[in-house]
Amino acid sequence: MVSSFGPPDPNPIALGGRSQINFSYNNGLFPAPTLTTISPTSANSGDPSFTLTVNGSGFFNGAQVVFVELPSGFGTLLDTTFVSATQLSAIVPASAILFPGSYYVTASNPQPTAGTSNIVSLTVNVGTYPVPTLNSISPNNIIAGNLFAITITASGSNFASNAVLNFNGVAQPTQFFQFSSHTGLQATVPASAFATPGTAQVTVSNPSPGGGPSNWLPFTVAAGNPVPTITSLTPSSVPVNASTTITISGTGFLAPASICVNYPTGFICNPTMFVSDTQLSVNFSTFGAASGTFPVYVVDAAPGGTSAPFNFTITPPPDFSITSTGTATQTVNAGQTATFTNVISVSDLNGFSAQVNLICSLPVTAKATTCTVNPDVLTSGSATVTVTTTARGLMPPTPPIGRIHFRPQYVPLFLITLSLALLMLRFARSRHQRLVGALPLAILALFLILQAMGCGGGGYNPPPPPPPPTGTPSGTYTVTVTGTSGSTTHMTSLTLTVN
Repeated sequence: MVSSFGPPDPNPIALGGRSQINFSYNNGLFPAPTLTTISPTSANSGDPSFTLTVNGSGFFNGAQVVFVELPSGFGTLLDTTFVSATQLSAIVPASAILFPGSYYVTASNPQPTAGTSNIVSLTVNVGTYPVPTLNSISPNNIIAGNLFAITITASGSNFASNAVLNFNGVAQPTQFFQFSSHTGLQATVPASAFATPGTAQVTVSNPSPGGGPSNWLPFTVAAGNPVPTITSLTPSSVPVNASTTITISGTGFLAPASICVNYPTGFICNPTMFVSDTQLSVNFSTFGAASGTFPVYVVDAAPGGTSAPFNFTITPPPDFSITSTGTATQTVNAGQTATFTNVISVSDLNGFSAQVNLICSLPVTAKATTCTVNPDVLTSGSATVTVTTTARGLMPPTPPIGRIHFRPQYVPLFLITLSLALLMLRFARSRHQRLVGALPLAILALFLILQAMGCGGGGYNPPPPPPPPTGTPSGTYTVTVTGTSGSTTHMTSLTLTVN
């Protein structure tokens, strides 16, 4: 600005220009749309591609529809056409509906966006299944004679969730990999499938309608080289709950070899100490094992094979048995003795060598009866049991017990009588006087005798009950014979009838 009144102003004020206000909606993000309906709401597996109409609100140009499979959650981004703010149109390709199941549809506006819409379900019913393709299997080989089932993992495409893996044409228990987008599964193949060398064919089959087997891939069952043999085990048996070293003799042993025992619950394998190609040793424990005879195998390291089975015995722990043999039942009259001669037999089992203590017992109802065992200590052998009964009779009656009834009202009379008798005896001079003085004492003594006999006391004594019988009651009794050695106890029994 130029002043007409002096030099130019060093800080001129500019006149004119413009103002700007920045406004942001939803933080610059496209809002999430809302879905209300779709059409169609179902399709069939194996159908060709179709057009899906998506109705809702809040759609912007560039919105995208996603088609999602359950339960894997794998989605397919559909070719989408913006129709209006309330409608989209999308192409569902045939590859997205190859398998029946539950699906859902969702949509999102162009980026940047606040998120995806709600979901609307779509059902794919059973139509046809595709034919699967098998690309690889793992493992693809094994040594013949393998003792264990193995798991084969298959990779490929178009595996249905209920597809099965076939080993030489036999369907095996199969687990589908739910989150593999129909590209993976695994199956457990039993050891019996690998018994002989050869090449097996592995395929994957989808169910019908449609479906069927895939192409096949080879699985090689190779011959062991060498195949070991077992000629002997030393020792050939071990007791339960023991630990020992077993020497395995044979041929074709390769380090590191293992020895495997086939128990009813399955194989248990232990590493061996390699001595030579004809001898191995192993520390073997039978703690917790059941007794019995079990097949044993030697498994060589690759490329060696597995031997034929060789029996090995686990014996029960040392024990004894007690039995009653011969005449184990007798009948006697009360008062007689029953002798069971050598009817108790003790036998040692599995190397048992301890002493067995023998005792016998009778029921509580066998009164006045006793039993003995002879001998009462055995390692093995026989023993005799003797049962003694008692003749029956009646116990003698119990004599009555006299009672003296002491009555206070008789105390003065008693004292006067006693004093008078003492005075007369003290001053008596003649025999006649002494007799007269002794008379009160005689009367007092008679009174006490009558009281002791229950007479004159005023009481009543009821007659005593009849006496109980004595001796062994008649009946049939079980005689129990018990053998004990340490914490081990066994029992047997005899029968005695008393008339």
